[in-house]
Amino acid sequence: MKLVGTLSYTNTTTCLFSVSVNHGLRVSLELSGKKTRPMVGDRVFSRWRVDGFYYAGQVMHHVDKQHVLVCFDMGILQNTEKHFLITEAESSSNTSKVGKYVLLKTKPVNGMSIIRYVPAIITFQKAKKKPSNTLIVTTYREKQLRVSTSDIVTISENKYNFILKHLARAQKENHEIMYGPEVYFSSPKVITTEISVNSDHDHIQVKDIMHASPDTYSGRSRDIRTHSLGSSFHSQDQTSSSDSGRTTQTSQECTTGRSESTSETLSLCSLETLESFPSPGSQKNQDRFHSEGSHETAVDPNETLQKKSDWSSTTLPSPSICSTTFRTGLHSVAATGRDPKDCIQQQKLEVERQTLALMQEMNNELKRMKLENRTRVPSIQPPKESLEQVLVKNPATGWYSPGRLIHNYNNEAFLVQTEEKTLKTLYPQDIIEDNEGKSTVIQEGDAVVCPYPMIDVQYCPAEVLQDLPLMWLKVRYYDGTEGYVAREETYVISDTKKEEITAEIISQEESIIGRTVVARNDKDGLYYIGTVAPREWKGPRFVIEWTDGSQSIQLTTHMFAILPEMHDLSIGSHVIALADSHPESFAYMPGMVMKTNNKEWQVQFINGQSALLLHRHQMYRISEKYYKLSEMFFEKVHQ
Repeated sequence: MKLVGTLSYTNTTTCLFSVSVNHGLRVSLELSGKKTRPMVGDRVFSRWRVDGFYYAGQVMHHVDKQHVLVCFDMGILQNTEKHFLITEAESSSNTSKVGKYVLLKTKPVNGMSIIRYVPAIITFQKAKKKPSNTLIVTTYREKQLRVSTSDIVTISENKYNFILKHLARAQKENHEIMYGPEVYFSSPKVITTEISVNSDHDHIQVKDIMHASPDTYSGRSRDIRTHSLGSSFHSQDQTSSSDSGRTTQTSQECTTGRSESTSETLSLCSLETLESFPSPGSQKNQDRFHSEGSHETAVDPNETLQKKSDWSSTTLPSPSICSTTFRTGLHSVAATGRDPKDCIQQQKLEVERQTLALMQEMNNELKRMKLENRTRVPSIQPPKESLEQVLVKNPATGWYSPGRLIHNYNNEAFLVQTEEKTLKTLYPQDIIEDNEGKSTVIQEGDAVVCPYPMIDVQYCPAEVLQDLPLMWLKVRYYDGTEGYVAREETYVISDTKKEEITAEIISQEESIIGRTVVARNDKDGLYYIGTVAPREWKGPRFVIEWTDGSQSIQLTTHMFAILPEMHDLSIGSHVIALADSHPESFAYMPGMVMKTNNKEWQVQFINGQSALLLHRHQMYRISEKYYKLSEMFFEKVHQ
């Protein structure tokens, strides 16, 4: 049967066509695989390369046939491949059948408007007789949740598998690329060496009690190894050397004790060491001990320590050696007729001396290991996303600027997004969090970190001079300048922290003297190459000597090339870039990266012109706010 009619295009996203045929019959046709590309301004769900999850955003620019520039709702720009996009028009949130694959909208992080979408499958739906807007879905981590139909976005099975594959890759590989290989620190273990002297039975025992966390040994909270350091020298034990094993007591007998006996317990030391610490009773010493005819009931060290020593080449004295020495001494003393109790006291001091030497050697090794651990990459734990505002230290100047806390790696390190939209891994001493002190309870004399006058969003240490009405403070900065700041922009810190920050800032200021920098010339609003000349004051103002011999004073916030640029530039990045390479001018100007392949950068400047730059060192990343302020200053100078 052949139908003849008119064809009308009804949907620009799913390629649906409506055909009007004879007798008024309308037929809808769908052309599979003929989807149009997302247009500029379309709302999309795009994958964020940092964690692999999807976030809502908007298409800002078409870079090429395979890439688009997406602006996430959280304010981050990213050059995204098109197969990582899901348009809101092509996703159908009304289809909620069991077995459908969806993207599930999660709760906002810490009450903020940052919403993540994770892959899930619809596993339960109420009967149609009782319509309901709630569903039960199973997330990709096999967690069942009761959600609303408005919180899901339907996707295909192929898209679901595609998302899972790249999600696993992002969480496994991308973190290693950005922060180095994963290093997991073992749970600490405490070894307590305990020496017991039993006067009634002339018996000495050494107990190495290893306390380990339940996580380390799957429920075993402690192991006890007991070494017998002596044997009874009663007459019945001296007649037969083969019966010496009878005097060896198990760990259970040692811990029970006897009420009629007087025991002296010497707790020599307690050491905190890592799981890989070698056993004092190493296999080499065990063989030596057995070769001398001793009988020891110690637990096998290979089972208790799980053979995880990487530096077992260090030979440590074993309690078994002390046992043989002590037993030989007792028999020799008994032959001379001396009082055995005096011998016990002397041998107790000797054992204490040897054990203290052992513990001192272990302490030295532990200090060495702790020093090495400080330089290692922090252990990567499941991140806790807070996205709270923090102050981030600029290593070039020692000053602080606002940033966002993205990931918290068990309080050992933090992934922070700066104002320039770059991601940095910083340690706790390089950031100032809200819990350190952004507070309204501020008194006179408090040490604070607050914005410096005439320098936008740059924070430095100061001292509160006066608490003023309307939530204002009068402060004196580290360079002696006095100014007024709002309480809400003030972070309280300790006096020690203030001294450390001040000392670092002054040290950085002294190191800048004599360097070649790219600084702004306030006469025309452009940036030129100059040298930082000596000055007679301290603070953020420096004397810049230009190539023509003239000088001017400039703030450190308008100076660049102090430290090398370490981050790659992407489309949408704001930069100070070389606009005129003529030797007589060599001027830099604020601009925005429009195209890049990481080898060439197309930059659009604030004056409307553009240039193709071939070297990364010809550009310096700036924040969007600084870009707008510099553009306003340039227009004001040239109006």
